[in-house]
Amino acid sequence: MGMNYKTIANVLGKLLIVTGSSLMFPIICSLYYGEDDLFSLAMTAAITIGVGYLLWRWFKNFDDLNLKDGFFIAFFGWILISFFFRPPVCHSWRHSLCYRCLF
Repeated sequence: MGMNYKTIANVLGKLLIVTGSSLMFPIICSLYYGEDDLFSLAMTAAITIGVGYLLWRWFKNFDDLNLKDGFFIAFFGWILISFFFRPPVCHSWRHSLCYRCLF
């Protein structure tokens, strides 16, 4: 049995929507305290939710998942979240190099 790529993309899209929505809390704190990372947080949330919405809408076919699909979702989900949530961290560390965001 092969992997269900449409179902995996659907689940990853939902994961991106949920994690992108979780940036609302830092956005509210940034507004309240008047910090300068508001634009970076808002753009990251918008892009993450937008990509997640596209994945979720394009791949509505939802089949049963097997163990291999679950492992792939867990692995690739961490990679996607790390990729999408990197810009605010790099923006907030102005006095250090951007490659440090990955470690």
